[in-house]
Amino acid sequence: MISKPTAAAASKGAPAEVTVLTTSTLREQKPEHDEVTFEKAAHLALTEAAPEGYPLLAFKSVTEFITHEDDGRTLEYRYVWLFDAHPET
Repeated sequence: MISKPTAAAASKGAPAEVTVLTTSTLREQKPEHDEVTFEKAAHLALTEAAPEGYPLLAFKSVTEFITHEDDGRTLEYRYVWLFDAHPET
């Protein structure tokens, strides 16, 4: 999901923000340090941001959520990634 800044915020240089979700049945201690996981999240974010005129990303944060899968016995880890998105400079 991309959130564009208001016109006033954009005039002050505020970036757009892109939020994407990745999931795993295995817990990742620091998903932002795992190359494969980070690349997947960045690719998802660029897929949303680039067509909107924001082809540059800056990693901001990742948050882990834990839930049960449909069977109620297996844990699922959801990682919500936040990137700042910038227009071409």
